[in-house]
Amino acid sequence: MPNLNISLAPDRAAVEKFGARKATPSSMTSAQWARVAPAIREKCFFSARVNDAETLGKMRELIGKAVDTAKRTPNEVLITQEKFISEMKSYLRGRGYAVDGTALTDIASRRRLSLIYKMNYEEAREYAKYTRGQDSDALFMYPAQEFLRVEPRRVPRTDWQTRWRAAGGKLYGGRMIALKSSDVWHNLSRFDRPYPPFDFGSGMGVEDIDRDEAIALGLLPKDEPVDEIPDFDDALETEVSLERIPEDLVKEIVEKTPNCAVEGDKLVMRTKPPLPTFADKKMPSATTWATEKVFAKPETREDIKAAADEVRKALKNGEVVETPLGNVKFDEHIYVDWEKYSKEVVDDRLSYYGLAKEMVATVREVWRQGNQMTFVNVYKNRHGKLRGLVVAVEDGMVVRTYFIKEPKALDNARKGELLWPQ
Repeated sequence: MPNLNISLAPDRAAVEKFGARKATPSSMTSAQWARVAPAIREKCFFSARVNDAETLGKMRELIGKAVDTAKRTPNEVLITQEKFISEMKSYLRGRGYAVDGTALTDIASRRRLSLIYKMNYEEAREYAKYTRGQDSDALFMYPAQEFLRVEPRRVPRTDWQTRWRAAGGKLYGGRMIALKSSDVWHNLSRFDRPYPPFDFGSGMGVEDIDRDEAIALGLLPKDEPVDEIPDFDDALETEVSLERIPEDLVKEIVEKTPNCAVEGDKLVMRTKPPLPTFADKKMPSATTWATEKVFAKPETREDIKAAADEVRKALKNGEVVETPLGNVKFDEHIYVDWEKYSKEVVDDRLSYYGLAKEMVATVREVWRQGNQMTFVNVYKNRHGKLRGLVVAVEDGMVVRTYFIKEPKALDNARKGELLWPQ
């Protein structure tokens, strides 16, 4: 497993979210704050029954530096939870507070300061993660999420499944999973927001569920549209409605015009004959293929990012893969057309790089369309579902990589001159 590269660069979405919150002294309890309209509450930095503006200001300053690491001077250490507790105890001691208490209601106790730090820091970070996850491409790849324990607790709450069902959620083999668009997330939250934390000190969070699993669980229909794959046929077509051609002339035009035929209610003329396909060669559809190759991509976001970082390094220098038809060079061109995607989606695709190399090296079929070779192969995902992969190569350079969810779509690439196997 590649090493995880930890970046200390601030997350701009988290910084903006926290920066918009203004210190709001108030003697209101948590229950009273919960009744404040969410749109107003989200703009306030507060702590229950704390009406000391200077104390709130100090807390906001320290947590602000934890969220926005760019605010630190070169000589300052990171504001971790322990650093925050230490700094606040020292500050409160100087203001005459007793700092040896243990009650959660005591503003100077470790329990209370820990809760304040975690709630505000995690809320900003989780908000940033949530907004990135709302990107259309990210939602396509990870349309659902699972509610589960992400931190241990000495005495964990045991009523989460009850609360989940009360919020409108369903259980899948005991797991709490829902589409990201579901109302269950708002309903579950004590704070009326669709991202963690959902309650004080719960230790519960969310993990992404990919599209394959969401379909397998029945959260999405099985007939979800497949990934688009190009036709790989350069023949140009001209179409004319049959309504515009005298009926007695249609047959004569077809007989005397090369590459002309009636297709449905249109007369179609092609500038050159269509490429021969797998069907023309009496070959079976890719839906009949089988394989023992199983690819289990990294499961956590951290592992996916780490794998993608390693792939970028490899592609920067370029890697040559030996195939039955000679060498193919993988380099940065493999993802040059992925600029429209978010970084998380690109990372996810790059995590398949090892599979792409193996699919080309052990290719099932290679077709030529003009000066382009198309490598076609299949594998199984971790759920045992057959999936396809197409790598289009031009002049020895990888120019496209397609991830195909339904093997039937592979048939679109199986045309032209069959180079392998011969």
